[in-house]
Amino acid sequence: MEKDGFSNVRVYYPWTRTINGEKQIVAQLRKIVDSGFTPLLGVSDFPYGIKTDETKKAQWMDNLNPRQRDVISRRQKFMNLFPPEDMNLYAERLDMLLSTLGEAFGNKALKKWFFEVGNEPNSPIFFWGNFSEFSEMLDVSLDVFQKKDPSLAVGGCGFTAKILTEKNRNQNYLNLIDNMAGDGRVDFISFHVYENVFSSDLEMAQQMEKFVKNLGDKKAIVSEWNVDVEPKRAAAVLDSPDFMNHLIKMVYNCYLNNVSYIYVHKLMDNPREGKQQLGLLSADGRPKAGYGYYKTMKDLLKAGFYGERRDGALILYGQNSVAVLAEHRIIFDLAGRKVVESSFPVTGPRVAMEPGMWLIAGR
Repeated sequence: MEKDGFSNVRVYYPWTRTINGEKQIVAQLRKIVDSGFTPLLGVSDFPYGIKTDETKKAQWMDNLNPRQRDVISRRQKFMNLFPPEDMNLYAERLDMLLSTLGEAFGNKALKKWFFEVGNEPNSPIFFWGNFSEFSEMLDVSLDVFQKKDPSLAVGGCGFTAKILTEKNRNQNYLNLIDNMAGDGRVDFISFHVYENVFSSDLEMAQQMEKFVKNLGDKKAIVSEWNVDVEPKRAAAVLDSPDFMNHLIKMVYNCYLNNVSYIYVHKLMDNPREGKQQLGLLSADGRPKAGYGYYKTMKDLLKAGFYGERRDGALILYGQNSVAVLAEHRIIFDLAGRKVVESSFPVTGPRVAMEPGMWLIAGR
């Protein structure tokens, strides 16, 4: 990936059952940083050893449905998302982590990182507490970052895609986002997009636009994106040309809404979870077709780009190449460009395209 020119990677849940010390976390991040990547570090869990209110924990678990309890029972074997009794103890460990990171990588390097507080806190399987407890965690975390170095790029909270579609169920978190938009300690607001959550491409575009408009001057980051949250359905697309179809639409939506970064979830399949997963790479490190398409898109965008919807197509213009996705039957004039990749055979300079067909052409 380093040779292919990728430079940003999202890492989250730093404290696990087996990696619970700050120096252990640094050792894991060292492998990433030394390979040329700039992390978006998600501070979204709690260190082991900080006491949790067991009575409150049991009551909270009782209010979940059987599927949610099963997921959490399996996950708590290796991670801890239960809020501690004393959030100040968590603040001390977060401060210690930032100090250790600064000593290991240098404070200047940390200014290039993103620090994301939370990961889908509006989902009970990704934050094991109530809204007020997450709100406290966020406030305490922002204070720690502010005191450590106010120039660090800090935000959150990796909200689920359903925050865009299920507003009644997420009203507390929508109010929190409004507060974050006016909070001087916050640099960006992040959210996740899984396309199956939306009834159509149009709804996805409209909901993203409404969400981003409420962020004020904060950067918008999509810290997780994939075509489907269900691994088998996503895997089928990731290993096919259809992935580029989805990618062009997503990049165009992000262009319209001034989204700064898109992080694909996830990098690699877990060898313990079967063959059909969401990773760009298989469990043995084999690049799926989607990895190649993602690289093609990255190369198109890297020197700057713009997009437009014109004559029945979505078109992304890079410095030296274009990506074209037909939304209706069209004839696209290559205008001297050469097709480098496409979802169908191209035989001449004027290309007949059916809806859903795409091509990448360069000078």
